[in-house]
Amino acid sequence: MNFEKLWCFIAVAENKNFTRAAKKLFMTQPAVSFQIQALEKELGLTLFNREYHCISLTSTGRKFLPIAKKILADYDQGTKNLKTNIATKASTQKQFLRFGYYFSPGFAPITQSITKFAEKFETIQITTSKSTGTEALQAVKSGNVDFGLSLINDTSDINWIPALEDRFIIIKNKRWTRSDQKETKLSDLENTSRIRLDLKADDIFQKLENNILNYPKKNEKTIQVSSRESMFANLAQRNSFAILPELVAKQNDDNLAILPIADRSKRETNIPIGWAFSTHASKSAILAFKKFIQTTV
Repeated sequence: MNFEKLWCFIAVAENKNFTRAAKKLFMTQPAVSFQIQALEKELGLTLFNREYHCISLTSTGRKFLPIAKKILADYDQGTKNLKTNIATKASTQKQFLRFGYYFSPGFAPITQSITKFAEKFETIQITTSKSTGTEALQAVKSGNVDFGLSLINDTSDINWIPALEDRFIIIKNKRWTRSDQKETKLSDLENTSRIRLDLKADDIFQKLENNILNYPKKNEKTIQVSSRESMFANLAQRNSFAILPELVAKQNDDNLAILPIADRSKRETNIPIGWAFSTHASKSAILAFKKFIQTTV
């Protein structure tokens, strides 16, 4: 028994006319008649009294009518339930990954790796937010992001996936830099003002920078600013310098010289950068990104 036979039976029963039932079903009258005859043959029952210009349900037909309607109603409800279950399952299966890192041209490989991951894992929705290394690390610890790009360190409850290597350099206006100068010594800058960001004392980059400078120093000339934009504006206007990660410094204009620090070792200036994630992380999307990075880097 197919549903078309039942639709035709109900339409004829309600309209008491084959022609009207056929119009309602967008079928021809002979096609409807054929479906009714096939249904009666299949059931071995006579469902309609056929008289000249008049058709009515037999007693058997009247009993079968609510049964036919229930069969179709159950089918419709079952279909709706199935679609709802599929949609609910798809919704619960959809996963999200949140990334926090500093957006700059120097970090283009980071953005590219996230893009490639998103293309490979289309069911995982990606969101990103701009944050410094310290902010990203704090966001991971507080659960506001799943991965934060930061300086690799021994923070408790944090695991790391190495992402790239950077180094601290000196950035200085070319107007006060020799054209042939390839590097500089911190000892040569003792009488030059240093532009520094107003960061918390426990900021991980601030600690590393202070170690390079053997900071704090007495009588050091410093200009404290609240943002990197303000830092670069000051560097453009005065004979001064700043110490920054090279990948961050590279985003700025050609009037600023990027100089390696000659009187510090590679170990002192090296900045190992990685993706921080919680040691308690267990959701499959986090594990998928971890495996993706480890196999593609």
